[in-house]
Amino acid sequence: MNEQQLVLVVGMHRSGTSAVCQLLEAMGVGFGNNLMPAAEENPRGFLEDLSLVAFNEQLLGHEIGWTLINPQCSQHHSLEWSSAATHWWHSFLEDNHEKAMVALKDPRICRTLSYWHPILGASARVVFVVRHPSDVAGSLAKRNGFDRQLGLALWFVYNYDAYCDVCRFGYSRLMVDYDQLIDEEERTGQSIAEFLGLPASGFDSIAEKGLRNNHQRASDEFELSQACEALYTALLSNDESILEQLASYHQHLCASFEYIDGLRCERYEANSQSVSRKLAETVHQRNILAADYAELENSIDERNQHVLSIGAAHQQTMDELVATRLHLEKQQALLDSVLASDSWKITAPLRYLGNSGRSNPWVNLVRHGIQQGGGVKGMVRKAVQLYRVEGVSGLKRGFYKIRAGTMHSPVEGPLSAKFQGIDRNDYAAWVEHFDTLDVAERRRIMGIINAWDECPTFSIIMPTFNPEPDMLRAAIDSVIGQLYPHWELCIADDASTDPAIRDILDHYARAEPRIKVAFREENGHISASSNSALALAKNEWVALFDHDDLLTEHALFYMAEAIRGCPDVKLLYSDEDKVDQYGHRQAPYFKPGWNRDLLYSQNFICHLGVYQRDIIERIGGFRLGLEGSQDHDLALRFIEQIEDHQVHHVPRVLYHWRMHAASTSAGGEAKPYTVKAGLKALNEHFQRTGRRGHVEATPFGYRARYTLPDSPPLVSLVIPTRNSADLVRMCIDSIMSKTNYPQYEILLVDNNSDDPEALAYFAELGRRPNIKVIRDEQPFNYSAINNDAVARASGEVIALVNNDIEVISEDWLTEMVSLALQPGVGAVGAKLLYPDDTIQHAGVVLGIGGVAGHSHKHFPCTSAGYLNRLNLISSYSAVTAACLVIRKSIYDDVGGLDEDHLKVAFNDVDFCLRVREAGYRNVWTPYAQLYHHESVSRGAENTPEKMARFSSEVTYMRERWGDLLDRDSAYNPNLSLIHEDFSLSWSTV
Repeated sequence: MNEQQLVLVVGMHRSGTSAVCQLLEAMGVGFGNNLMPAAEENPRGFLEDLSLVAFNEQLLGHEIGWTLINPQCSQHHSLEWSSAATHWWHSFLEDNHEKAMVALKDPRICRTLSYWHPILGASARVVFVVRHPSDVAGSLAKRNGFDRQLGLALWFVYNYDAYCDVCRFGYSRLMVDYDQLIDEEERTGQSIAEFLGLPASGFDSIAEKGLRNNHQRASDEFELSQACEALYTALLSNDESILEQLASYHQHLCASFEYIDGLRCERYEANSQSVSRKLAETVHQRNILAADYAELENSIDERNQHVLSIGAAHQQTMDELVATRLHLEKQQALLDSVLASDSWKITAPLRYLGNSGRSNPWVNLVRHGIQQGGGVKGMVRKAVQLYRVEGVSGLKRGFYKIRAGTMHSPVEGPLSAKFQGIDRNDYAAWVEHFDTLDVAERRRIMGIINAWDECPTFSIIMPTFNPEPDMLRAAIDSVIGQLYPHWELCIADDASTDPAIRDILDHYARAEPRIKVAFREENGHISASSNSALALAKNEWVALFDHDDLLTEHALFYMAEAIRGCPDVKLLYSDEDKVDQYGHRQAPYFKPGWNRDLLYSQNFICHLGVYQRDIIERIGGFRLGLEGSQDHDLALRFIEQIEDHQVHHVPRVLYHWRMHAASTSAGGEAKPYTVKAGLKALNEHFQRTGRRGHVEATPFGYRARYTLPDSPPLVSLVIPTRNSADLVRMCIDSIMSKTNYPQYEILLVDNNSDDPEALAYFAELGRRPNIKVIRDEQPFNYSAINNDAVARASGEVIALVNNDIEVISEDWLTEMVSLALQPGVGAVGAKLLYPDDTIQHAGVVLGIGGVAGHSHKHFPCTSAGYLNRLNLISSYSAVTAACLVIRKSIYDDVGGLDEDHLKVAFNDVDFCLRVREAGYRNVWTPYAQLYHHESVSRGAENTPEKMARFSSEVTYMRERWGDLLDRDSAYNPNLSLIHEDFSLSWSTV
């Protein structure tokens, strides 16, 4: 089928657009069958599609929206509106498929064209009808009773906005003079026919002279009149320069009518509410009568069905109770052992709950757990699963999570007054303020796209198999609704058994030439289906898209912008969130920049992922047998072909995972075959890249275990101290008794100790074979003390350890050294806990507090953290030197700690940034756990000298690292730099 041509008839109300449409209809142009009927003021008919009018009125807000100078279109535009409008447009084309050319006309489109442009496309031709402003104002006064000032103002904004959008979107256009149309109808008709490539015929008596309605050109207030006259003259001559000349006046006019618009809306709403109340009362009475009638007619059938459903539910409940009893009997032996152990004491709060009243906060906590868990049975099922995997600590972590979910955390910082009363983790409120497009933003984006001389092209591949039809339509509509037009959608249906799917895909392929569809003859699962979609792709970049998810309307624009800004990029990914059946966005994943170690722990690239097509084809596309983790496997094989700097993160939510009963995003738990496929992908990646080690599955993702060399290197543990014999004894005793690493030495640096007990203990330590005690009598300078000790160390690997560290996990040093020896790894940090079992250190985030802060500080040690980050090995920009492991060669190459500018604070952050600057990545692992009795021996920063020194160190860090401290690539700009809990940022993002 040849592509249908679209004509947009644009013009202000009472400007002669109906007359032009009658000319077009005589030429054979189609307007559809759902047309507005004729009226006394226009007996020949308006030729306006009623659905188009309804969509425009919905955008403009209500029936009087067309009369407002400042209609709030952005408040009424939504994903649902775009999806419905797109669906209507495709149906319109299908219903008028016999017409080679179709036309749309509604004066309101002057104000809404920016919303229709992504749906209608850029190939439409525009016939722009212009009538003198005084004539239009007079006609509106006669028909609607508008005062002349309002009529002129409406003429100005309608024509200015329409001409602005027509020029900005680059539409081919013909300007039609209303006076010439009336006086020289045949000549005007011939011009229109020539412009559209149509035969010039059928012009008899269509535009009657009586249609002028008003032809008195009175004088008006000079400023508005002059502006209208200037615009009128420019429109007739098609002079685009007028837009810039009148831009400031346009803004002034809109501002001056803002208050008047508000009063008119309030009056309209008051009248509407009165009518609505009366209508609602009538409908309510009607519904009561209808319900009574239905109840009387169907009561017997309903009761029978009710009895049957109760019986079925009762049987199902009895079956579940029997199954639960059998399961509990099997677990009895395990529970008996737990009850007899010391860990039983942890459950004392739960037993207390059983005897507490409803006012007890723990009882409220349980109630929240029941609500969040989907009822008592759901909560019990989740609790049993946690217990099986993690034991009592898992139960404890679950209750902490529920408690955190019931707390209100206010927005803090410079904008706290603006967002007063909002929870800083209220994602819906955050979306409203920071991630909702308005007209101005859409225009900005379109302006940027139109100015580009070279535009990246995308092939969006989408495998399908029996999706829910409405979700499939919404997914495809979200692609068609992209502000960025340079794309193709490549769909491969994997032999869906639902016949509706083929009909839907055929319809879209006919209506939109950028959509390609392949129908597989037999089901081959998602990898094979994805390869079939990939075979259709011809563009440079490939984006992965699931058949029931949604792209944001600016998704491809921001990907294209990133590609243009990073010419060497090969792989891009964005942030993502989830959307429920009602369109509510939730559960965002604000990701870090490129993070190899996190990719080995979870597939954080996921959606929206964009890959260079030639590399995907070179590596063979998707591998069969990896279904469930095929995207993870693709990413792993892809990064083997590129450099780290060729991966780019776009820190914007550009993808919505759909939450429904069959989706992974709703369930949240990986299926066994998915985990198995992920393990296969990761372990084979390790083999291909020569990494010694293997990957294991955990309840939170994956864990990479690296193998030490056959002869593990000597590790030098550097421990500075001043006095503090008890702390040092605790530290060294825990190291000696709990460390299973075979080769290490301890360098205890005594910085001016004068306590006799400490000196005696240090002397005793010095007599042990693997401990050296170094006397350092210089003034306290943490950086210099460590640098001097490292220079004397014999080990190939250095471990900086505070004197207030206490070992928890025996393999802490094995874990950290195995990571530190990996190619590309610089410093390695540990999971440090306060004595109360809350997090002290889990990686350093730049910018918090002005310089840096610790992620997840004060979280319970059993918490999974932000998207399980507390349980996953990952890279951070920095780690704390309270327990830091690094190869000595790297330590020396970067010059050690800065002993000139950072004698006490931030030396570890600066050190790690210089390590990263040298080309290494800094890694944090949760599998090395130690207690940190933080800064007990050094004391607080509470003297004038210490405060002055600390201030100078902050100043140096800001001068040395500048803006890098405010844009941590291992973090995300949408997350807080005030709090250390990965909460949302309420600054301008």
